[in-house]
Amino acid sequence: MIPSLAEWATGLIDNSLAAAGTSVREVGVANLVAGGAVYDGLKLLGHGAVLVGIVLGAIACFVIDRRMYAAAIAAGIGAALSFVGLINALEVGWNASPGVSLGYAILALLLAGFGWYSRREIDMALHDELLSVNGTLMRGLELHGNLAGAELLEETATEPRYRLHSIGGVHPGMYEVGEDEEGASISGELYQVPTDVLLKVVENEPAGLHRGPVQLADGRVVPGILCARELAEQHPDITVHGGWRQYRATVAPVSH
Repeated sequence: MIPSLAEWATGLIDNSLAAAGTSVREVGVANLVAGGAVYDGLKLLGHGAVLVGIVLGAIACFVIDRRMYAAAIAAGIGAALSFVGLINALEVGWNASPGVSLGYAILALLLAGFGWYSRREIDMALHDELLSVNGTLMRGLELHGNLAGAELLEETATEPRYRLHSIGGVHPGMYEVGEDEEGASISGELYQVPTDVLLKVVENEPAGLHRGPVQLADGRVVPGILCARELAEQHPDITVHGGWRQYRATVAPVSH
């Protein structure tokens, strides 16, 4: 929309000057800028407005979806189109808008860098059928009924990079620590979960819990139940027990 508004604004300026019997060339871009109309910037932004909108919209959507490599490709396409003057240029031609082309190229490199930096993150949509649980969803505990219809695949343990807290003594809260922090391996269970069961689990999860990537001891990264760190740290740290079930064995059962 913004490129289209810029194109509309330049057209409005051109038509207004034409109605007054003059033109941008006669008035001078510098005089227009001095009067508060950034004509050259609007002209640059509005040239090829439809294509500009597609490129910028694609970059924004890919970034929101955290698909950084795809966003980098979109920015690279923007650099190529501006280089030949199809977008963000004053005319069509080779190297028509070097500053804009360089800007798109730098953006593409930055986005690719962010993609490489976050390369450990996974596309959760590809693994929606799996769920690693570490608390009351496990067998024999209070919310295990929410997993009715799911198949237990195996008992698991995480990489030693997590900490576990008792949230009000009712359920655990697990979060990943930084590379320079001390973590531990937390026990749990891995399930294959149909979509309808997963929706039931998500709807009934306690506040502060969410699905996120959990790295298992064998190196696999699967969707699991995590807790917001700022919430978990307000409650007792029970990491030393190695899991919620082990912790529960040391305290009186929670009454409901």
